[in-house]
Formats: sequence, structure tokens, C-alpha cells
Amino acid sequence: EAGVQNKEIIAKKHICILESYFRTNKVPVIQDMLNSTSYEKDVEQEKSKSTDEENIEKDDVITFKFTDETIDVELKKTLRIIRQIRFMNEQKLDDWLDDFEEISKHKNWNIKQQYSALRLLIKDPMLEGIFSLENFDLIKEEIRGNVLRKMDSSIIQYKLGKLRQTQYKYVREYLSDIKRLIDKYAKVENISKNEYNRKLKESFFQGLGFATKMKVFELGKKKLEDTIEFLEQVEENLITEMDRMKFQKTHQNVKESISNFINNKWCAHCKTNSHTTKTCYKLNRDDGPRRQEITKSRKEEKSCVMKERRLKTLELEILGNIGGQKIQVMVDTGASRNYINANLIKELNLEMVEEEPLEVMTANGAKVRLNDVVNCKLILDGIKKVYNCTFYVLQECASDVILGNEFIFNNSVILDFKRNIIRIEEEELKILKENEEDVEELDKIFYEKLGLIKNNQKSNIKELIEQYRRKNSEFKEMKITPVQLKRIETKIELGKRKAYMVPCKYVERAKDEINRLMDEGIIVESEVKYVSPAFFIEKRNSDLRLVIDYRGINNYIIDECYDIPKIYENLMYMGENEYFSTIDLKNGFNQIPLEKESQEVTGFMLMNKTYKYLRVPFGIRSGPKLFQKTISKILEGIENCFIYIDDIIIYSKGLEEHDRILEKVLKRLQEYEIRINFEKSSFYNKEIKLLGYFVSKEGLTVDTKYLQNKIFEQLPRTKKQLQKIIGVFNWYRRFISNLSDKLKDITDMLSQERFIWNEEHTKMVKKIKEEIECKVTLKFPDFTKKFILEVDASNEGIGAVLYQEKGVIGYFSKKLNKTEQNYSIVEKELLGMVKGLFFFKDIIQGYYTEVFTDNKNCVIENKKFTSRMERWKVLLNDFNLKVISIEGKNNNVADCLSRGCLLQEIKSTQKEKYLKMVEECRSNDEKDNTKKKITIKPERETKFLKFIHKISGHAGVIVNFHNLKRYFNIKYLVKKLQRIIKKCSKCKRIKNSRMVIQGNVPLDSKEPFEKISSDIYGPFRLEDYLHKGLGENGYFITITDIYTRISHIEFVTTIGTKEVINVCKKWVSKYKKPKVVIMDNGVQYTSNEFKEFLYKLEIKPRYIPKFTPSSNGISERINVVISEMLRLHRGRSIRYIVKKIHHRLNENHNTTIQCSPKSLISGVCFYNPFNNKEEFQKPKNKNNESSLISTIKIGDKVYLKNFTQNKLEDRYIGPFEVINKGAKGKWIKLGNNEWVHIKNLKF
Repeated sequence: EAGVQNKEIIAKKHICILESYFRTNKVPVIQDMLNSTSYEKDVEQEKSKSTDEENIEKDDVITFKFTDETIDVELKKTLRIIRQIRFMNEQKLDDWLDDFEEISKHKNWNIKQQYSALRLLIKDPMLEGIFSLENFDLIKEEIRGNVLRKMDSSIIQYKLGKLRQTQYKYVREYLSDIKRLIDKYAKVENISKNEYNRKLKESFFQGLGFATKMKVFELGKKKLEDTIEFLEQVEENLITEMDRMKFQKTHQNVKESISNFINNKWCAHCKTNSHTTKTCYKLNRDDGPRRQEITKSRKEEKSCVMKERRLKTLELEILGNIGGQKIQVMVDTGASRNYINANLIKELNLEMVEEEPLEVMTANGAKVRLNDVVNCKLILDGIKKVYNCTFYVLQECASDVILGNEFIFNNSVILDFKRNIIRIEEEELKILKENEEDVEELDKIFYEKLGLIKNNQKSNIKELIEQYRRKNSEFKEMKITPVQLKRIETKIELGKRKAYMVPCKYVERAKDEINRLMDEGIIVESEVKYVSPAFFIEKRNSDLRLVIDYRGINNYIIDECYDIPKIYENLMYMGENEYFSTIDLKNGFNQIPLEKESQEVTGFMLMNKTYKYLRVPFGIRSGPKLFQKTISKILEGIENCFIYIDDIIIYSKGLEEHDRILEKVLKRLQEYEIRINFEKSSFYNKEIKLLGYFVSKEGLTVDTKYLQNKIFEQLPRTKKQLQKIIGVFNWYRRFISNLSDKLKDITDMLSQERFIWNEEHTKMVKKIKEEIECKVTLKFPDFTKKFILEVDASNEGIGAVLYQEKGVIGYFSKKLNKTEQNYSIVEKELLGMVKGLFFFKDIIQGYYTEVFTDNKNCVIENKKFTSRMERWKVLLNDFNLKVISIEGKNNNVADCLSRGCLLQEIKSTQKEKYLKMVEECRSNDEKDNTKKKITIKPERETKFLKFIHKISGHAGVIVNFHNLKRYFNIKYLVKKLQRIIKKCSKCKRIKNSRMVIQGNVPLDSKEPFEKISSDIYGPFRLEDYLHKGLGENGYFITITDIYTRISHIEFVTTIGTKEVINVCKKWVSKYKKPKVVIMDNGVQYTSNEFKEFLYKLEIKPRYIPKFTPSSNGISERINVVISEMLRLHRGRSIRYIVKKIHHRLNENHNTTIQCSPKSLISGVCFYNPFNNKEEFQKPKNKNNESSLISTIKIGDKVYLKNFTQNKLEDRYIGPFEVINKGAKGKWIKLGNNEWVHIKNLKF
């Protein structure tokens, strides 16, 4: 614990790398911090501060005691007293409120008791008004509102002014803190993007250290991006050099250390220059070795810096040329200048010039004066440019030439250690290879830093992997009997095939790859009878891969009688496992030895030479199955181990089990000397990426990388391009419901003579891509519970979904061919059942399965089938199933997921919440389900109805009633909805009181999309909402079809004729061209440009009379809904609000058309509003004044109309208490001593 605390303190007292370097012109040493005399004082101060803070917190909290009835245990919970609410973190405040609510539930407090507790806990004078609010929900909103209110900008500016680069070790940390503060400042002051960038640049340069600022000005870096890029590059080079210097131990007396070094004082035992090995007092004592171990362990306990072992060679060397002679050039980020070896000057007869002496410190700590300088031209291999460099002459130099930071900065040198290259002038130079001993040392250090200790695994697993890594490079081929490629007993005739040419760019690298394969004994140069052409392809890491075209010889090779396992079926057995490890086998097939006769058919031709494989090559027909068969035999008998060619997946539920399986696998592989690619292997993961899937305990999620394919970047022009798109979608088939129906129009194009691609096809492809990108998670099957298969059929296709209580397991869909389309509806439904069962056969066979269908004739016990159906019935005998018939309107899952009901357009995550709520509240008693609807438990009805009211966008009683009545069985539904919506505080504040109109509103449209109504809503302030774009105000352009009431809303920041035209074009492309457009007299609609647009499309404009917005009542009603949603979702993103508006208007029940607009255009609803003309001719107004007069009583709470001109403010304020009534009851006196007419109140 002391070590951890010390680390945290040191993190605050670190050295600023850049400032230290620019000020001293030498690489800083981090270990100097530990020798600081103020270190112990800092530790004591930090400890005293932490104890003081703890004491303050103890005095500033209140402890509540309560008893948990479920476990009968007395519990304690403490809450902190809030003194300054606006300085609290939002997340901490939410936790505080949740804790308070939990305590109040356990204590069963009423509202008065909650107020009493809050008065003890909240001492902030800003929150004195909360105790007059009606309930705890309003109190929470008021408290959160205070946290989100504008913070004093002077405090933020004060903090910005105190930030200094020298307080941070890295420049990126310094920049991130500045950005964090300026983000808060931007929210407070609502500044523009330009002002944001200016403030960021000003604050960054203001806080830079003096030496860093001077260096930036000296180089002329004016742009912030250029400055950060330059500083990060210098920092990266310095960190690399500091890593090399970590092994050097820093002493308090540096002068004494250097003089001892010069005098050859060195103790090999203590690793110090203070004395020699002979005079070492530790070695002369009897208990020296033991004492050394004790001292070492104590030092390691006190040390706060991770120690590294010194590598034998870590030089970054490349090849160069001076005066026609090849030399080795070292790139050294620890050197400030360029240096040259004195011996090289003599060999090349270079002229030296004397300059002012320069004092430098060498790598061993000695100071040297240099005054000889050489100016010469340097050429680096692979770069055409000639560099004029100035070198200081060193008598003893580690390399011929050393290029320091002077060369690195001036030529923008980038060191890429991952790819082992140095990038100069857009050219990549390979670093010379290290010794094998150094590679092994690097591996060892890699394991010390990135070992498997993070998951507390057994030490023997770590040791086993370390041992394997050391021996891994020694393994050449598997210790197995050479395998044979089986051939057809006939004469092989390959014919003449031309050799492929190697591009000039790859020639040198191709030779290196061939030499590598020959060195490893994979191929050998040979004259063989059967030769195939070969070529190279470039990998992602710029390496080359040798590819042989074995298409000719594969015709004469017999494939192995061994099956490669199916991926998806094996993944089903990985359910409920928490730990996963993947092992990738290096070089795959190239590890299996081939017998001599089989080697003769593996010949290939490349760069005028012929070679043959000594091991199984890639591209040969039986290669994958040979490899699968070999590895499966080697790992036979090990449980929870899935092998797919060169990938081995280990999975388990616990750590101990995982250790045991992993140990078995590694020992078995090591026994047969199989090479592992540790770079691609991973161990002890909670989630792994495997063959296009993400596998975790939760289930399977698809990898969407195939959607980034180039085939989606442009429209398909040929059938072949279309087949590629369909092929990608088919790969995701298991994750998309009813894919065959969605692809019908596209797949039909493959059988047509003419290939015509239109915008509808593009939208369909885009829609399917969006559905895939939602990343639906398929659950693993639980074989201890029953399976449910729901099937459905249409005229064009069949589909099925398999699921259990915890979620969907998989989807199935199939397009019907011409013969199947002629089947009766009963046969189609039964065909869907048969196909769905056999698609999921490997999962459900032998387990009890319930099959739901909305066709009663498919119930096997109740129908005499046709001969075709009788044959299908025999096939169903293989399954343990029960077929259950459900009416189409009561088919809960099908309706909720695919039939255009309440949540058709909501995202999958919201669907899961909805279904979870239904499952939580539904009654499982069969007596309650007599009407074949979902029956909600009485004690859960209020919670469920509140949830439905919320997701419907706070719609009214009639809308929610029609949304629920088809699917749920709830007694007295209207009364319960009225009671819940009447109590909804948000509805009371944001909604206007409206007159109730009996009968339907008259329509003058005779068919869908004949007449549309358009209007513009706005402006409204964007500062109240999350919006990334520019502009202070926002607008909505609305279009509504008069007949179907389907609406389209488009958000814009500028309003003009062009924007209105663009929205109209979208409407026409999505639905249909109207005949008439009804609109007001706004300049956007009356402009010549808009009229010309309508004239070209042959659309008649119809303008309503001026100053009579009620003439366009439909659009005005839409505007009311928009205002309500903007008030309801203040603080949310505009995109989110637009989705909510669309859902409120199009997905909910519409009282005029007696169904939802979406269901009307989709064909689910067939209501014709013109069938009953009498309803349109007898509208009656019902005044609610008389009912309010008799309802309101003294002591009731009412809401008062807010007489404001702002559209987005709450329509009613309150609540207020009624303290008196007038004689006739029309005038009411409220608690604020005001008399108000009853028409301005809401009860």
C-alpha cells in the first residue's frame, strides 16, 4: 500500500520531459526524482492532506440505519451533506440521489419525511425553493438543473490561467486538460467554433514552459496542429532514449561517480563506481550473498520505478555512403548533434575544421571536449537525396556515423519500432537486424511488462509460455510422419502455362522472401517435372506472401476424407463461458512435412528458377483438411478446445479450468514442436474476435468489417457486382430477420434481361446495412430450457425466428421459387415450419420445442393434410415439438417485431427494453390468457402503463388505448390510462388544454398521397439542445399526407426556398408525387423558384387565406406536437428529437383514420374514412367548463396557464392550491392570492 501511495505522489512530482530537454539540451533522467531531498516531505504532506480530507468527510456525512426485510439484516448507509451543489460532479450527484431514493424506499418515507431528511442533507442556499415542490421527481429535476446551470466562467478562466506545461510529464496530458476546461467554458459562454479554437491556441501557448516556447518560436511554428505534432515527435524520440538510459544508476554525487569511472573503479557485485570488486565489504563478509538478497528485496519494495534490463544491442542502424564508401549510420535520439568516427576520417582523407569547443557527455557519463568539425555529403541507401551534414569528430564512436536530433528534427525523421523501419523523406528504410540473443532478451522483457499476471493466473502457465517462446524459433516442422498427397492414377498433363512477372517494386523483397523460405527449409531449388506459376501479394504490414497457382495440379489430387467443422454450430457450445484464449499457429500448412513423391507435384516457377515444397504448401487442394486432421489428432481428448484449421480456441467458465486446459494444449503442441504466432495469439480474454464474430459470455455479435468493402462505395452496374453485394448480405443472414423478403426486389433483378438500378434499390441496400450495423447480439442456446420457434409465410417468402427467454438465438428466411409461390397459404406456412426446423436442426433436435404459427390449419392434430403435406408431416416426426396456433393479431412476438405495431421503427435496444418490460409484467396464469392476449399482472399495471405512455411520446388516452387494446388484456384500460396521464407532471406542464371535438375531422382527399400539407416550424434556439453544427436557430419543415396522415419532418438551420425544395424532393422519392400541395403564404412557398419547381412536377399549389392558420389545421396540429416534443426533450440531441416526433406522429394510433399512419400505408389497416360520411357532417364541440366547475374543490391542486410568447416554454405553471371559489364557480382564488377564471386552469 505504501508503494502504491508513493507512486501516486511521484506521478504528481514528475519531470516535464520537453522543458527539461530544451533547457539543458540533454536527455532528462527520471530516476533523479527519487534522490530529491524533498521526497519524504512530499510524502508526509500528501498523507497529512489525505487524513485531513478523510476527517472532513466523516464530519460532513449523515448515517441512516434500516432493516432489509428480504434477508432480515440491519444495514447502514451514509450520505454526504451538500453545501455547494453547482460544484458537484453530475455522476456523483446521480449516485447521491439514487442512494437517497433507496433509503426512502426502505424507510417507507412519505413526502413530508423526505422533505425533513433533505433539509438535514442539503445546506446550499441555491436549493431553498425545492421544498415547495409537489413530489420527489420534481425535486430531482430541480437539483439536477442547478448542477447543469451555467458555471461561473471566471472560475474556469482562473483555472486555465494556472495551467502550466511544467506541471505535466507529457504535452498530450497538458493539452487534454486545457481542452477539458475550454469545453466547459464553451458550454457556459456558448462561443463559436472559431472562438473555441482561438481560446485553445491562446491557453496552450500561454502555459508553455519558457524553453519550450522559445524553441517553438525559433522554428516558426504558428499553427497549433503543427506545434503539437512537432512536440510529440520530439517527446517520442526522447522517451525512446530515456528507455535506453534507465539502466544507468544515478548517484547523489555525480562528480565523484565520473572520476571513479575514469579511474577504472567498478564493483561487479554492487554495480557501482564507488569502490572496486576487491574492496567490496559485502563480498568479504560471510553472510554477503544472503545479505545481498535481503537488500535487493528491500530496494525493490521501496522503489517506485520499474527497472529494465539493459539490452546488449539496441542501436538503430541503417546503411549509408560517404565518399563512395559504405558505412553504418546510427540514428540516436539521445545525441543533440551529429558525430563521426575519427578512424573513418583517416580512411576517407576528410578535411577537419576547428570551431568553438563543445562539451558533450558520452553514454558512459564521461565529459569530452570536441572542437574538430567535418563538413561532408551523406547518402542513405534507398534515398536519392544528398544531405550536407556537419559532424563533430569522436575518437571512440559506437558506429561510423551518429545522426542526432539536429538531423532528426530538420528532416522530419519518424522511428517506427513496430514495423522496424525508419521513415525519411517519405521513404522507408529497414533497421539492421539485431542478434538472436537480443531478440530473446526483448521477448523476456516483453513478458515482464505484458505478461499474463493481470488475471492472476498460475505462475506455471507463465513459465510454460516463456519457455515456449524461447524454443519457438527453433521449431522448423512438426514431429510427425510426412503426409502424402493422394493423386489420381492417370497421366498428369498440365500443358504450357506462362510464368507470372514479379513487379519491379517487389523484386528485392521477393528475393528476401525466397531466401527466408529456403533458410527455414520450407522450399528448395529443384528441377521438377510438374511446375505451376507463382506470384507475390503484399500483406497489410508490407511483407510479401508467396502464392502458387495450383489450379492445374489440383485437378489430379484427391481431397482428404475429413470434414472441416462448421463455425456457427461449434460456437453454439461456447455459451456461458467467461474466459477465452486464441492460439494462432505460425506458417500453418508449412509446418507439415511432405513425403518425397508428393513433393514432385508442388513445383513452381518464379524469376527464371524452379523450386519445390518440402512441406504442405498453401493453395494445394487437400491442404486445409490435412492440416485440420493433423492438429485434431494431436489435440484429441482435450475438452473445451475448438480447432479451426490454424486457429485454436480455448474456452472455460473459470480461471482454474482455463489454466488446466491451456496447460494441456501448450504441452501437447510443444511435444510435437509446432510453432505458435504469439503476436496474433491472445490469452484470458472476456471477448474474442473469431472468424467474423465477436464471441463473449453474452452471445454472438457480428463483425461489420465486410460492410466496408469497396463494392458498397459505388452503385452496381452489372449482375456480377450485384451478386457480390447479395453474397455479403447472405453472410449476415443469421443476424437479419426476413432477409429474403427485404432482398426480393434486388434478387429478382438477377433473372431479368435488363439490369436497371434505381433509388429504391439503393435505399434498400442502405437500410439493410444500417440494420446490420446495429450489431444484434444472438444468445447462446440453453439446453436446459425449452426452445420457441415462430414461423410466418407470405406470398414471396418464408421466415422463422428461434428464441428462448433470454433472447433471440437465430433468424431464418428464404425466398420462394415460382413453384412454391403457387402453393396454398396453408402449404406455405407448413413449408416455413419444416424449413425453419431443419435450419435449426443441429440445435433443437432432441429438445422440447414449441412452434407458434398464426394459421390454425397447420396444427397437425386438427387437419387432414394433402399428400405433399403428409410427406412434410413425416419429416416433423424427427423433432420433439408442439405446434401452437395463435391468431395473427395476437401473435405477440411476430406483431411486436415484424407486423408494424407499436415499436416497429424503434431500435433493437429499445425493443429489448419493451419486450423485457412485457415479460416482467405479464401474467403466466393460463386462466388470465383466455382472450389469447398478453395479460398484465394487476400489481404491475401502473408501472407498465407509465412505461407505454413514456415511449409513445406522452401521447393521450385515446392514442395509448388503441396502441394497447389489440395486444394486451387490461381491465378498465381507459380509466386507468386517464388516471395515469392525468397525474403525469410533464403532460401538465408542456401540453395545452384543447376542446374535445366529437366525430371525425372532415377530409377532402380521396386517395393516398393525392394532397399533402406543408408548413415551416420555427425559429427555436439551438442552445437548449445538443447540436454540433453552426447557427443559433433551428427550423423544421413538415409535410403531411391528408389521406393517410403520414408525416415527414426535416431539421434545417437555415430556411429558404432551396431547403423546402430539397425536402419536397425527398418526399417524392420516398412516397409518391402529389397532385396538390396546401401551404401558407410564406416567402419560401410563394417564391418564383418554388412555383417553377411545382410546375415542372405538375403539382398544383393551393395557398390558404392570409392570417388564417386554422385553414391548414393538419400542419398546425403537427406544429403543436413538435412544440410538445421540444419542451419534453429539452437538452437532448436534435436527431433524437426528430426520431421521437416521427414515432409520435406515424407509429401511434390516429383518431381520424382509426389506426396508425404507418399501418395504413403498409396495408395492415384497411379503414376508409369516407365510408361513413355522416360522421364528417356533424362535428360537435363539447365545452368542459361545466364539468370543471363541479369538479374543482377547495384544497385541490391546479395548474395555471402560463401567458408567455415563447413557444417552447411550459404552457402551465404550478401547482397552486385552491383556497376559495366564486359564487358561480367560474372564478377561483389560488394560493398566490390571485383570482383566475376557470378556463385558464388545468385540474
